[in-house]
Amino acid sequence: MANSSVITVPGRPGFNGLLWWFQGPTSSLDQFSFELDGSPITVEAGSVRLIPLTGLGGSPSGSPADRSFLLITSHAGQKPGTAHQLRVTCAGQTSNIARSRTLPETPDTLEIVLASCFYRQNNRMTGAMPLPKRFMPPNPPPHLKILSGDQIYLDLSGVGLPVFNMKNPWDDYARQWRDPKFLAWLSSGPNICMADDHEFWNNYPKKIRLAKFASSIFKIPAREVIDEMHWGFLVYQAALNADPDHLLANPVALLDPDDLKCFEFPNPATTPQFTRGFSAFFLDTRTERAESPEGGFTKAAWLRRAIDWIEQRNGPGFLVTSQPLLGEPSKSETDLAYFKNQFFDLWHAIQASKHQLTLLTGDIHWSRAQEIASIAGAVPHYEVVSSAISRIALYDPTASLGRVRTQTKLGNTRVATAVRLADSNAAQNFAVLTFAAGARGGLKCTVQWWQFDENGAISLADVYPGWGDLFRRKMKVEFEIA
Repeated sequence: MANSSVITVPGRPGFNGLLWWFQGPTSSLDQFSFELDGSPITVEAGSVRLIPLTGLGGSPSGSPADRSFLLITSHAGQKPGTAHQLRVTCAGQTSNIARSRTLPETPDTLEIVLASCFYRQNNRMTGAMPLPKRFMPPNPPPHLKILSGDQIYLDLSGVGLPVFNMKNPWDDYARQWRDPKFLAWLSSGPNICMADDHEFWNNYPKKIRLAKFASSIFKIPAREVIDEMHWGFLVYQAALNADPDHLLANPVALLDPDDLKCFEFPNPATTPQFTRGFSAFFLDTRTERAESPEGGFTKAAWLRRAIDWIEQRNGPGFLVTSQPLLGEPSKSETDLAYFKNQFFDLWHAIQASKHQLTLLTGDIHWSRAQEIASIAGAVPHYEVVSSAISRIALYDPTASLGRVRTQTKLGNTRVATAVRLADSNAAQNFAVLTFAAGARGGLKCTVQWWQFDENGAISLADVYPGWGDLFRRKMKVEFEIA
């Protein structure tokens, strides 16, 4: 598929269906053909569904949305956790092979990858192996890859400089999604994507960095640039979050942009037994921000959904955001605690949760795992941060690991203290989360950080008690949540 204009990417997995995103050189669907697990398939109502992405988020005519589609394949009745692969052909060109996997029967066999921050201009991902060998053929891929933000850097080219060589805000998406290394990463397992600052720009929605350059770069008004950046995220990333089981069960269901950015995984309406043991809530904290701290980092309705999810949980939960919740509030949107009203409401719900939560996130350019102690008598919660696939900055590891703490304050009130369990500024890494039945009736979560060496090989990072080589911090953490 060298230099092929046809690409395919696996999206959100289901129990009975799998989601596939694909793009080609034409909008004529009759020119596309599909090969699932080595055999041709046809689009038929009830077994395979196809959804054009034209018009999603108000995409302009003639844009790549006209040639972008979702394919949902049905795997009802098959063994849970089964791996599949898809290849798409159009106009004599063949895509890459995308690999995916249906969800398992029980959550204690889940395998999840957590990652963020692929900066193509500063990429250090070498070689052809994007995942540990355990997830590479002939072995099945992970059940899910959570890409928690900054899959693309629309506002940077060199060192904090605006990108001057883009024809439009989605031009860089088309270029990066065809980058062989990034495409290999995307196609190596099912993906759920979130947005962070670089999908838009730093200090979004404030126009400090964008407004001065918008007209000269794109030759269009700033308001159009804002809309098109948002549209590019919807078509190339948020579309991957559509629920294949829901779309198969509801033939007339349409894609709602809000539901692609804020949702519960898996869908509790179709999997109540599974979600009692495992449930993740994806809270978009980037695309609908207010400009003032009195506003918020998300829509009021989305925050209410997240709080309701926390309060109604009857088992352990995973709250996914594109920025860490833990950290000192600042005078800008660098920390979510800057938006003090919404932050307090969300943090109060976390503190009051009768079940343990794990916060999953990225963005901060080094990886860490922490145990969160909030208020006396409350159950402990955890945080896992994995960033970045492409290393951008180094963390200063001057303190002993056992004494490293993250404190979160609102005004002069300390609302949380987190004790660092593991920490890394390795050149490249991402987290692999695996689960097993816990001794207390919950889930035992094992977090292992993986990293690429200079030859593109991947080594397992095991427990290491000291700081060691700053570029090879070793990490492995186990904890149970119930």
